[in-house]
Amino acid sequence: MATLLAYLPLGQNGFVSWDDMDTIVRNGHIRDFGPASLKWIFTSAGAGYWIPLTWLSLDLDYHLGGLNPQIYHWDNLFLHLVNVTLVFWLAHRILQRAWGPAAECSEPAALLTAILFGIHPLHVESVAWATERKDVLYGAFYLAGLLAYLGYASDPQKPKRKLAYCFLFYLLSLMSKPMAVSFPFALLVLDYWPLRRLAHGAKKIFFEKIPFFIPLLVTAALAVSSQEKTGATPDLQILPLDFRVMNAFHSLAFYAQKLVLPFGFSALYPIVLKSNPFSVRNLVSAGLVAAACAAAWRARKQRPYWTASWVYYLLTLAPALGIVQVGSHAAADRYAYLTTLSLILLFSACLAAGWGKNRSLFTLFTLGLSLFLGALTWRQVEVWRDSISLWENAVRVSPDPSEIAFSNLGLAYREAGRPGEALEAFDQGLALDPGMGALHYGKGLALSDEGDLEGAVGEYRRSIALDPTYSPPHANLCVAYQRLGKYDEAVAEALEAVRLDAHSAQAYNNLGVSYGYKGRIGEALKAFQQAVALEPDSPMYQGNLAAATSMLKKP
Repeated sequence: MATLLAYLPLGQNGFVSWDDMDTIVRNGHIRDFGPASLKWIFTSAGAGYWIPLTWLSLDLDYHLGGLNPQIYHWDNLFLHLVNVTLVFWLAHRILQRAWGPAAECSEPAALLTAILFGIHPLHVESVAWATERKDVLYGAFYLAGLLAYLGYASDPQKPKRKLAYCFLFYLLSLMSKPMAVSFPFALLVLDYWPLRRLAHGAKKIFFEKIPFFIPLLVTAALAVSSQEKTGATPDLQILPLDFRVMNAFHSLAFYAQKLVLPFGFSALYPIVLKSNPFSVRNLVSAGLVAAACAAAWRARKQRPYWTASWVYYLLTLAPALGIVQVGSHAAADRYAYLTTLSLILLFSACLAAGWGKNRSLFTLFTLGLSLFLGALTWRQVEVWRDSISLWENAVRVSPDPSEIAFSNLGLAYREAGRPGEALEAFDQGLALDPGMGALHYGKGLALSDEGDLEGAVGEYRRSIALDPTYSPPHANLCVAYQRLGKYDEAVAEALEAVRLDAHSAQAYNNLGVSYGYKGRIGEALKAFQQAVALEPDSPMYQGNLAAATSMLKKP
């Protein structure tokens, strides 16, 4: 109930210009369960990952409510509520195993763990971002797998069917998000504490984990390969090893800090290429991480729960630390969704054990902390309401100004009919990085809205010169040429846009309009048919197709 109340503003949220358009709104592959769509779902690496179960869940949402964003948001919240329940049972069973079934503190500690997991604002990105369905979905299977493993390992007399269930949940989690590659290591942490199985035949324990590492290796290879194909992974020459190692230390400290001091959350924490990898911030982070590792090592015998909590945090965050860089961000709130669970459990257990004799004090503290975090989560959910609020927040709170954030903010202003503010945002981004083609493209759009077609053409051409493989500048340069009466140039740009992106409905529509101006109605009809096939819900494309059909006297 606390989690549900904290996320009530989600009912007002829409899609945002941060992957939602490509993942959901313009993704024709999630419009049906036909053979072509299913083939794409199970064989492609859309969004740079192989995540067929995530695509299937989004496909189901489309069948339930079309492109109504509420369906996608409420399903994310439903899965998060499922995870909150699973976290309660997982924490309860771990603490019962550690303290004994008669321990009175295990239930309050498990309750506090579930509440903090449910309403901490660090987890808002995973729930309030429609595209991040993969986080809450993989989390559900991951937690279910850990519960199944506890059931298997706690009672060796039971058949190994529960281990098979554990393996199945693990596979389903991997098919939802590659972050689940940490699962076998999480099992080994449970073997160390609270199960203490490693002390009684470690060789056997490691041997039974071998099947779990095979899908791990396959998934890791697929993730890196897919990111390279989509261009999401920066060149390792641009991000040298010392940069990536020091950023990993900073990330480990960063997520723990956000857990303790829940302020200043952003959709983007950008990689700053010109920053010194051995900055004071990174060196302090490395020192803190080293001190925590040393403390965990010293506590391994007397306080194994400290060691287990820290090791789980390290191992589950390892895939997202950027040693093998995936994506263009230095850190992201969504990576903390399951990784900080051990730290939350450690805090809750210590608090419950210390205040076990004073239940009233524990209850008052839990209530006060819940109200505080719930209010912060409510406010952070509202940040994700629309693209403007999301990117205004990113520009405002990020310690490192980002040209990507300014580019997205400019596009959001433009879509809201505020071209003047859009131009200002694009200029701020270009002041940071004049070589970013997307900023020139966005500025061209804003200039076109202002009626400056020649200026728009110049910006589109600058964008194309910086990145000739980027389709949208060609598509919009085509529109500018149409408005300037240069129809031959418009056709040429539309053809180039289609060549670069055969899945762009806008490019086919522009091609059809350009053919129409040239009087080539038959070719225009074919182009509009392609646009409608890619985006059948667009009234504009349907209308153009109807007009071309009528002109050919085919009522």
